Amino acid sequence: GRFVYGNVDGGYLRGWDYNKGVQLYWFNFTETENVTETPFNPGTCLSDHGTYFCVMENGYVEAFRETDGKLLWKSPYTDYPWGEFWGYYQASGDGLFLAFGYTGVYAFNETTGAIAWHFAAPAPAFETPYTYNGTSVYSFTGTPLIANHILYVDNNEHTPSSPYTRGWSTYAVNMSDGSLIWKLDEPMIAGAMSDGYTTLGGEYDGTMYVVGKGMSETTIQGPLTAIAQGQSVVLTGAVTDLTPANLGKPCISDAS
Repeated sequence: GRFVYGNVDGGYLRGWDYNKGVQLYWFNFTETENVTETPFNPGTCLSDHGTYFCVMENGYVEAFRETDGKLLWKSPYTDYPWGEFWGYYQASGDGLFLAFGYTGVYAFNETTGAIAWHFAAPAPAFETPYTYNGTSVYSFTGTPLIANHILYVDNNEHTPSSPYTRGWSTYAVNMSDGSLIWKLDEPMIAGAMSDGYTTLGGEYDGTMYVVGKGMSETTIQGPLTAIAQGQSVVLTGAVTDLTPANLGKPCISDAS
């Protein structure tokens, strides 16, 4: 089903055995025990670890067992009003199902449906119409990628205005607790990701970027003369950054 809020039809769920091409089950959501919500959009759902995760129109997520369609759990409510509208790409990893929408990123425990964490990007007042707990926030309907226990995602929305909203960014978020690792001040769609690097398409300037560990230079110097056995030796050196943004600066900060 799609955008059938308040419609008695409610949407349907079908399960097929893709080895045999046999339909395993078919039912109407509203006729199934404990299922009172309607699916937001079929394209926003995904299947992982034997579970079918479905974002619902009323601010919930529901999980169904793939083999028989049994409802496993219904998540806690997200937020009113903008927590009721989801993005069109979801993701899963590290035991979490991630749902993206207009109030940020929600991480649901794949087994229980509990909200493990919520990541929001605060916006200046009146810069966006979207709010979370009364605070203006930027929307997340971009294309997510997960690699090395890190979520990469950018700000976007259903129908972006032209010019794009000011303040949209790209984020690297820790999958374990939803904390921010770093942010780039431009919305970028992540593409190929390999060997510690990812391609990013900048949506403000149309430029292709490659993000990853920057090049560095290490220098080291020891005694220039022979030393006696047992004599102490002092080695000195530096690791400097060769990336354009920090050329020649220390590669590791004092705080690190």
